[in-house]
Amino acid sequence: MAKIGVRYPRYCTYTVTQNADGTETETLGVGKVAGKATEINTTVTANAVMQYADDAISESSAPFTGGTVALGLNDLIDTAEAELCGHTIDENDILTANADDEAPYVIFGFVYPSLSSGVKKYGVRCYTRVKFAPPGDDLKTKGQNLEFTGVTINGTLMENKDGDWKKQKLCDTLEQAMALLNTWCNMPSSYDALTCTPVPADEATSVAVDANITLTFNNPIDHGNAVLVKTSDDTIIASAKTFNGAKTILTIDPTANLSNSTEYAIVLTSMTDAYGQTLADTVYKFTTVAA
Repeated sequence: MAKIGVRYPRYCTYTVTQNADGTETETLGVGKVAGKATEINTTVTANAVMQYADDAISESSAPFTGGTVALGLNDLIDTAEAELCGHTIDENDILTANADDEAPYVIFGFVYPSLSSGVKKYGVRCYTRVKFAPPGDDLKTKGQNLEFTGVTINGTLMENKDGDWKKQKLCDTLEQAMALLNTWCNMPSSYDALTCTPVPADEATSVAVDANITLTFNNPIDHGNAVLVKTSDDTIIASAKTFNGAKTILTIDPTANLSNSTEYAIVLTSMTDAYGQTLADTVYKFTTVAA
């Protein structure tokens, strides 16, 4: 079987309660989307133990003793980083990492397409108890050659309450694989429908010519396009576009002031959230203030 990619990293934080009889109770949280995976690398430690008899090995065992998983993402949403690493986010969307932060236990899973005898299948893998460490930063200035950088977050693999450390299955279809992954990671069966609230509001008038446009979404955005245009001739207005850390607020900052007494439109296409829901293509219009 040849693995040909990795997709859809999911996680679910949980708490562990020690019982009087020595057993543990795991209380699962709600599963979340980690981001878009660029690579996932796992290292497993299994210490071999051998018994010799008559000058030869008569028995051997290599039990799981631990391991690590390195999750590479094109971007790590602040809310996901906070949950995975035990950090906090305040009411102003500021992520704070404290020296005393303790990462929670996490169920972590993903899908990996593969070819088996020339037939495409979809493997599902889930690590049943992981603790992630805060990610490091590898930032560099843009030089003559543009280079894309992502984020890698490293976790420690452990056994869960039942002694399990991994689950894995090969499925015939992506739909089967996603259903199993969502079950293992305790993903919710449904999500709030994706919505967008624009400022200025749709059909607003007397908007300042130097105002920024903000689009607030109720779910984290994975991909899509937002363009500011002048409605009279569909001219695209050059703008800088930035998301907040939670990927829920998109700010459009025109590079020059808009014209007075002019109608503009914000055109949204293929705007898709982290759960795979796509907003219907939408146009919001507003008119700037008179001179």
